[in-house]
Amino acid sequence: MNLYTIGEFSGLTALSVKTLRFYHEKGLLVPTVVDQDNGYRYYDKRNLETARVIKRLRDLEFSIADIGSLIEEHDDADILDHIMR
Repeated sequence: MNLYTIGEFSGLTALSVKTLRFYHEKGLLVPTVVDQDNGYRYYDKRNLETARVIKRLRDLEFSIADIGSLIEEHDDADILDHIMR
């Protein structure tokens, strides 16, 4: 499994490190691994789709609470299809 540091993941998703930490705190985008010794966050390819969905929903001006509800209720692939109906 290929893991990305928070800095690498930030570059791949165009989300700032600060934003990624905030999304983790809110439970929207939970890293694949958090090192227990130093707190470093690591992400994998599965997190990329979730980040893409969150970014798109924020672009559409969805609130953090609404995004959280959608993520709980739907798979990443289905969220954008669901809201575009």
